[in-house]
Parts: sequence; structure tokens; C-alpha cells
Amino acid sequence: MSKSLRPIIVAGSVIVVLIVAMVLMMYVFPAKAEEEPEAEETRASPEVHKIIDELDSELLCYEILPAEGESMRVEINRHGGGSISYNVVPAAEYFEYDTSKFRSMIFTLTSISAASLVEEHARDLSIYGLDKPWLTVRSYYKGNRVLELYIGNPTPADNDYYATTNETDAVYTIGGYVVSLLSRRDIDYRKITLFPLYGEEEAYEKIDFVKMTLRSGTVIEINLEDLDNLSEGNVTGSAYFMTSPVRSSCNDVLVKEKVIDVVSKLQSIEVLTDITPEQYPEYGFDNPAKLEMTDTAGNSVSILVGKKRDDSSYYVMPEQSPVTVIACHADAFSWLDINYIELMNRVVWYEKIVDIESMVYNLDGKEYVVEINHGRTVREDGKEKATLAAALNGEKISETNCRRLFSRTLNFRIIGNVQDAGNVGEAQYKITLNKLDGTSRTMELIKLNERQYAVRLDGEVNYYVYKKNVTTLLEAFETILSGKELPMSYDS
Repeated sequence: MSKSLRPIIVAGSVIVVLIVAMVLMMYVFPAKAEEEPEAEETRASPEVHKIIDELDSELLCYEILPAEGESMRVEINRHGGGSISYNVVPAAEYFEYDTSKFRSMIFTLTSISAASLVEEHARDLSIYGLDKPWLTVRSYYKGNRVLELYIGNPTPADNDYYATTNETDAVYTIGGYVVSLLSRRDIDYRKITLFPLYGEEEAYEKIDFVKMTLRSGTVIEINLEDLDNLSEGNVTGSAYFMTSPVRSSCNDVLVKEKVIDVVSKLQSIEVLTDITPEQYPEYGFDNPAKLEMTDTAGNSVSILVGKKRDDSSYYVMPEQSPVTVIACHADAFSWLDINYIELMNRVVWYEKIVDIESMVYNLDGKEYVVEINHGRTVREDGKEKATLAAALNGEKISETNCRRLFSRTLNFRIIGNVQDAGNVGEAQYKITLNKLDGTSRTMELIKLNERQYAVRLDGEVNYYVYKKNVTTLLEAFETILSGKELPMSYDS
């Protein structure tokens, strides 16, 4: 290579290297552009459209005007100290109104936001059902201003409704929940309370009276006993005593299970409608059952029970309002098919102590005679009360011991029927009740085996009882003769 060409080749190589480097810098390693400051992130809030935005203190009256059905007018009267009263048309005939719902309605009505703006200047309201709205809510404000809110068709989705007012030509949508508040009927404002809800143990202490009238006409009436002043005829000292259809000590366990546990669940689900007597058969009130109940706090309820509404509820009508139908949980009505016999402690005989002059006991060779003298006294409340003075084999005993001995004398509970009445043998025990009218009754007890005694009552053998009833009576005499007081309750 000649010396003259070498500089040219070197220069050309340098140029090529520079070009390659330039290309690499431009395309492979581009210069980092100057960073622009990041724009602050903003999220546009959806525009809130207020259909109504008024001061609740300016509202004087509102009217609910459905296209079908009865209208309702609520006049708002504000008093000193912030108190408010309401005049309602139509006035409640049977119930008071729940004024808290009126107060809630005031706040709802004076501040309504749209779910969306549908059309700002609507020309054809019939598209939205607003040419003939199914509901109009008319509000009267101070300054003679009248604002009307119109509710039209439901929207295809979202459970909303089309709405507008008399002060705009815009159409909005309103949430279905708000519409449900605005469209409350007169019946929805009524204050209908049935009975306090009690837990099981509390119900046994609080519910003191239950009266169940079955559809057949049978009336079952049960009272919670005052254990210090048992009803005449409560021969077993039971906590519950039946006064209808018969007077009888009750089986406390079964009364709690089949009655108290059931009726204590009485609870309203929904106020349904008002009806006329012509509509009674539709709901089963042409042949209703009836439940009446009180508690120790003075609460009471009296309801008619119609037919089943569905598997979980019954149609019910408060007796105080013979037009209003409500729905109540079915759990409270399993007593509709109850048999009063299963609630009773069935005993061989039943007498009232006020009719008894003396009681004569022949107990396996031992004789006891109880003589009774009856009197009356006036209680602090002015009512008369029967009293008695008694003696056992000539020795005075307390009125309490006499009454409790009498209860044990009647406490021979029927276990079953004697199959072969002609072969029962001789009696080991004999009790005679001599009555003030000169008549008497006799019960004889014949041992069948170690646990059972046949009963010959006034000469006829029908039933058998357990030995425990006899033992209870024998123990009662031992207690009285030892100078002690008989316990009020006992193992029956």
C-alpha cells in the first residue's frame, strides 16, 4: 500500500466509527427526554342533582295522593321547645299513628337527590309515565309555596323510578327505597303493637293469663297461680290452673311447652290491608280462632286468628280494629289444634272446700277426722274472702294446713282404667267427704300391686292411681301432727 493512500483509509475508518456511534446514540441509547412533572390525579365526581332541597323547618303540610287508593294529609304543627304534633286526615279510628314515621318523612321529603338526570328538557312525559303519574306528593311550604313531586314508571333496571316536579321540565330517576317511603299508606303509619316478646324463662314469670278460643268454639283458659293463694280446686298445687272448659290443676310442663312457649312468640310481620265484613271469608275471619293474653306488667292483647297466609304466617286481626289485617309468624299458633285434656292433671274427684263440712280418713286402721267451720272476711281492697277454722281429731289446725291437706286429698291422679273391676278385693284406705248440703262422697283405695291402687268412687270402680298419691297423703298427716306447716307444693 502506498503511503499516499494510508491517511485516506484511516480517515475513512474514523468517519465510519463516528457514524456508527451516532446511530447507536440516537436509536439504541436515545437521550432521556426531560421529564414533565406528573399531572395531579383527579377523579371527576359524578354531578349530584337535587330534585328537592328545602329546609324541613319550612314545611307546613304534605299530602300523599296516589292515582288509585285513598289519599292522606299530614299537617305539621311546630311548638315551643322544638316539639311537633300532627293532624292527620283521615284520622286513625282504632290506632294511634307512629309519629316517628312522620318525622322521618319530613326529612325524606325535603331532601331528595336524583340517581341520575335522564332528560334536562323533556318534551314527552308519557315516555316516562309522568303524564299520568301513579303517585303525587304535594308539599306546602311557608310563603304559600306548593311543590309537587310526581313519580312515574319504574326504570328498566336498577329498581329506580322516573320523577319530576311542577317546578321543572327535567326528568330524573329516584331510588326505589325512597319511593317506598314516599308512597307509604295510612296503614303503614299506624302504631300497632301486639305484645312484648319474652324469652322462655321470662315468659313463665310474666305471662299470667292465656285464653284460647278454638275454631270449634272450645274455650281454654289458663291462669298463672299465686302460689301463696291458690285457686280453689288447684288440688295439686300446680303453677298453672285451668278455669275453662273445666276447673283443673294443670300439668305445668305441658302448659309451658304447648302454650306459653308458643304464644310468647307472637310477633307481627307486616300490616297488610283494611277489609270489610264481606271480605272476612277471604281471610278466614268468618270462623276465626281467638287469642287473649295478659302479663304482670299490665300489657294485654286480643286478636282474631284467620287462616294461614302461607307456610310461615297467619292472617290476624286485632280485636280492637275489626278491619285491619296483619300477618303474624305461624310459630305462635300451634295451639290451634290443642286438646285441653292433655294440659290437665286429671284427678279422680273434684270438690270445693267451701262445700265441705268434714273429712273422715280411715287409713289402714288409723282414723282421722277433720272438721271445718266456714266464715268470711273483708280484704283491704273491700272484697270478701272465704275463711275457715279447722280441727284434726279435736285439735285445732291452721287454715293453711287444712287447705293443703284438702289439696292432697283430691290429688289422686288417674293413670288408667281398671280392666277387671269385679275382682279388685277389699279396700285398705277409705276417705269420706261430708258436704254442707247433707250429701257425701266416698273414695276407697284397693291395692293392686306394689305401685298401683284401684279406686272405688261412690261404689264404682273405674280408675287406678299410683301409690305415690297415697304416700303423699300419709306424710301430710305426719307433718301436721308434728306441729309443722305443710309445704305448699309437693311431688304429685
